[in-house]
Amino acid sequence: PLPTDVAGLRSEVERLRQEAAGALRRVAVVRYDAFGDMGGRVSWSLALADDEGNGVVVTSIHGRSDARSYAKNLVGWAGDPQLSPEEE
Repeated sequence: PLPTDVAGLRSEVERLRQEAAGALRRVAVVRYDAFGDMGGRVSWSLALADDEGNGVVVTSIHGRSDARSYAKNLVGWAGDPQLSPEEE
C-alpha cells in the first residue's frame, strides 16, 4: 500500500526516481548512408541508455554485398570502443 503521509509519499517518490534512473529510458535511432554509392539510408545505429548515459549502441552497416552489425558499450555517454560520428 502507498503511504498516506507527506513524508512517506516523498520517500516513495524518491525510491521510484532512483529505480527509474537505472532503466534504459533514453532511446534513439539514426539511419544513414554508410557508403557514398548507396542510397536509402539502410544503415542504422540504435542507442539504449539510462539517465547516466550507460547502456549500449548497436549499429548495422549495410553495403551492396553484405551487412555487418556491431555492439558497443556506453559508459557515461562515451563509447567503448570509441563511437563513430553516426553513433554519436
